[in-house]
Amino acid sequence: MPILHQYHDRLGWYVRTVIDKAIITFQLTSVGARRLLEAGGKNGTRFRRALLFELYRSGDAYTHGTGPGVIEPYKKGQLEIDFSNDPEPETIFPRCSSCGSLNDLHFVEIAKEKRHYAGLYCSECRKKSGDLIDTSIPLPVITRGILARVLELKGISELDTSAVAYKESLDSAFNEKWDELLKKKRQTKHPTQGVLTGAEEKQRTLT
Repeated sequence: MPILHQYHDRLGWYVRTVIDKAIITFQLTSVGARRLLEAGGKNGTRFRRALLFELYRSGDAYTHGTGPGVIEPYKKGQLEIDFSNDPEPETIFPRCSSCGSLNDLHFVEIAKEKRHYAGLYCSECRKKSGDLIDTSIPLPVITRGILARVLELKGISELDTSAVAYKESLDSAFNEKWDELLKKKRQTKHPTQGVLTGAEEKQRTLT
């Protein structure tokens, strides 16, 4: 599970987690840190990977290859305990289509020979493929609506595996929020009447 940490040498907070057997550091914006703290987080708190992904998707948790500052060293055996199994898989996070990095991802439009498609590229792979890239948008800026509009305006009909996975995550998040809204609406329209006891339920069935 991701772990919330406070900087030892300056103000601020960051998160560490394990992805692909490597420790990844996510910096937090003031908004991201505040959200975790308001949810009861404190130095050393573990939380679900899905919450970190929500912060990542909103741009409030990010990684640009910068170090986290001075970190208190792990005690012997602590690493395994801190990064115990999480309900959400590591694959929840988007990866660079080319190298698999999570660093500073952009949604990019690529025109390569006769192939026209979209993918997710990290900063290094964008530099290497600069002459092939037309549109490049920071991933936290991409919403479900923006993505649909870009695909339509640019005439992009093909998405690579990484882009497809991210689009599906946006669709899933939208559907979850929509279902939650509909559920609240139904509860408001038809408030809970209480739970019948066994005798009451039997009597109602009989009548």
